[in-house]
Amino acid sequence: MQQKADIILKGGTVLTMDREERILGRADIAILDGEIRYIGDNALSLYNASTIIDCTGRVVMPGLINAHTHLPMSLVRGIADDLRLDVWLYGYIFPVEKNFVNKEFCRWGSLLSALEMIKSGTTCFVDMYYYEDVIAGAASELGMRGICGETVLKFPSPDAISYDIGFKYARAFIEEWHGHRLITPAIAPHAPYTCTPDILKEARKIAEDYNIPVLIHVSETAFEVENARKEWGMSPVEYLDNLGLFEAKTIAAHCVHINEKDMKILAEHRVGVAHNPTSNLKLASGIAPVARMIENGIDVAIGTDGAGSNNDHDIIEEMRLTALLPKGILYNPTVVPAKKVVQMATIEGARAIGLDQVIGSVEVGKRADLITIDLSGVHNIPQYNILSDSIYSRIVYAAKSSDVNDVIIDGKVIMLDKKILTMDEDYILKHIESLSGEITAFMHKRESSLVDKLLAIGGIEWKETFEVQVKTRVDGPVNIDEIISNENIKLIRKSTRDQFDTYLLFNNSTAKIRYREDEVTENGKLIETIYTLTLVDRAYEKEFPNFVLLSGSCFSSIADKSLRFYREYFQPDRIFEINKKRKRFRILYKGIDFAVNVDEITNPKDGGYFIEVKSRTWSENDAIKKAALISELIQLFRLSEQNLLKDDYTELFLDK
Repeated sequence: MQQKADIILKGGTVLTMDREERILGRADIAILDGEIRYIGDNALSLYNASTIIDCTGRVVMPGLINAHTHLPMSLVRGIADDLRLDVWLYGYIFPVEKNFVNKEFCRWGSLLSALEMIKSGTTCFVDMYYYEDVIAGAASELGMRGICGETVLKFPSPDAISYDIGFKYARAFIEEWHGHRLITPAIAPHAPYTCTPDILKEARKIAEDYNIPVLIHVSETAFEVENARKEWGMSPVEYLDNLGLFEAKTIAAHCVHINEKDMKILAEHRVGVAHNPTSNLKLASGIAPVARMIENGIDVAIGTDGAGSNNDHDIIEEMRLTALLPKGILYNPTVVPAKKVVQMATIEGARAIGLDQVIGSVEVGKRADLITIDLSGVHNIPQYNILSDSIYSRIVYAAKSSDVNDVIIDGKVIMLDKKILTMDEDYILKHIESLSGEITAFMHKRESSLVDKLLAIGGIEWKETFEVQVKTRVDGPVNIDEIISNENIKLIRKSTRDQFDTYLLFNNSTAKIRYREDEVTENGKLIETIYTLTLVDRAYEKEFPNFVLLSGSCFSSIADKSLRFYREYFQPDRIFEINKKRKRFRILYKGIDFAVNVDEITNPKDGGYFIEVKSRTWSENDAIKKAALISELIQLFRLSEQNLLKDDYTELFLDK
C-alpha cells in the first residue's frame, strides 16, 4: 500500500552533503509535512504524492545558505560605489537610512532581496538590520527560512533613538517570533566599535535568556583592528572574548583581519564565521584568511553582505570567489577545493549558524530545504566525471545563479521552473521603482549638505548621542576650587586652555561649522595644541528645569588642514570668531563624570564670564539622570537661576 507524500522529486542527481558525502544518481526524494521522508529508487511505487517534479538531468541538493545579509539594503544598491568603507557608510548609507529606513522601506527592500535570493538558490539567510520584525514578516510571507537579528548600537538608529529603546524593541521582536517554523530571532549588536561594553553584555544576556544567536561584525577592516588595539590593548576578537560575548552562540561576520590567536578563540567557542568575499573586495577591506580558519577548525559559512556593498545576493558567485581567492593569495591551487566550498554553502554553513540539525544536507528526518540546478547550459558542457568531485567543480566554477530551476523550503514549492509561486514579482518591483525615485531625489538635494561635505573629507567621529548642559553668566572671575571642595565632588583633572573658535555660518540653516584651535596648558606650560572641526546644530530635543538642555548628536573630526582651506571648501555666508580663556575641571559628582568650564570671553571685547556644566552619554535614560544631577550642581555652585542661559556663544554675541 502506498504511503502519502506531498512532493516527490524524481530522477535527479542527489548531492546529499551528508557525512558519507553520498552522491546518488537518478534518485527520488519523498517529502511529507515539510520533512524528507524517503531518499532512494522508485518512490512512485511507494508514495502517492500530489506534486511530482521531474528532476531528470538536474542536480538536487540542499538549499544554499547566505550567512550574512542586510536585506533592506537592496534599496541602496548602486547608490554609491568605489568608496572607502567609512566614506561609503557615513557619507551615503547612514544619511539615506536616517531619512528613509522605516517599516515600509524594510518590507519592500526585504521582499526584493528575498526574490533575488530564491532565484539564485538561497533557502536560508542570516540578517541583521532595523525593524527586523518587518523583515521576518516579509521573508516568511515569501516562504524563506531565516535568522533575523535586531540591530542594537550606541548611535541613534532608524528604529531606536537610544540603545535602551533598541533593547526593548529587540526583546519584543524576539518574543513575537520565538519558536516560529521558519524564522529564528536573534540579537545583533552591530560591532565592537559601535557598541559599549554594557550593550555587548546585555546582548549576551538576551541571547542566553532566549537561547538565540548573537550576530555581530568583527574585524572587518585593518583600521578597526588598529583602533581596537589602541583603545583596548587587544584585538576585537580578544575584546569580545574578555566581555564573555562568545559564551552565547555567536555568528561573526567578516573576520578579515584576524590572527592565529583570534582563530583559536573563535574555534574554542565554536563561533561561526560568515565570509563575505565580494563585499570585502569591493570595499577594499581585504581578503579573509579562510584557509587558515578552516585549518583551525572554525565553522565558516558564506555570505553576500548587503546589496549596498556587494550589489547582489548571488551565493553561487560568492562560492566561486571563496574557492579562487585563497588559491591566488597562497599560490596553492589545492586549498579550499570546490567540494569544501559547497559544504560551506550547505552543511558547514548550517553548522556555523547553528541549524545543522535541521537543514544543510539531504537526509531523512531533516526539513526539506532543497533546490534543483540545471547543469545542461552551454557554459557547463562538456561534463567529465574523470574525478570523483567533478560535480562540485561544475557547480562552483561553471554554474550560474540562473541555472537554479526549482526551490523548495520547508516542504513548500517556492519556485517552480524559475517562476516564483508565493508572491507577485511585478507587484513588488512596481513599489521598488517608486521608492527608488524618492531616494534619488533626496540624494540630489543633499549634495549641498554640510554633513556630506564633512564626510567627504574624512576623519569624522560621531560623538556620544546626547549632551546634557547648562550655561550661566557670572559677574566676574570665579574661584571654582572652593566650590569643588564639596565632599560629594571629586576632582579628576584640571587644565587651562586658550581657545580660538572660528564659526562658518550659513544662511537659512541652524547648523554651523566650528574650527577650533585649542591650546592646552598645565601649570603654566603648553602641553598640546588640538585642532578640531565640528558640525554644531541647535536642534535640541528636550529642555529640563533650570535651562538644562538635552541636545542631539554632532559630528567632529581632527582638523588636519588650514583654516583657509575650510573657508574655501565650505564657502560659508559669514565668518564669526570667538576667543576665550577656559579653565576646565573634570569632576565626579556622585560617581558621575561631568565637565565644568569657567570661561572668560576675550573676543568679542568685554564678552564677560560664564560657567558651563555638561556631560555626554549614549543613553537617553542616562541623560535624564544626569540632567537632574546638573540641577543639583547648580545649587551647590550657588549659581543664580536668573542668569541661566540656553543660547550658545554665537547667539549671545553675533551682531551685538
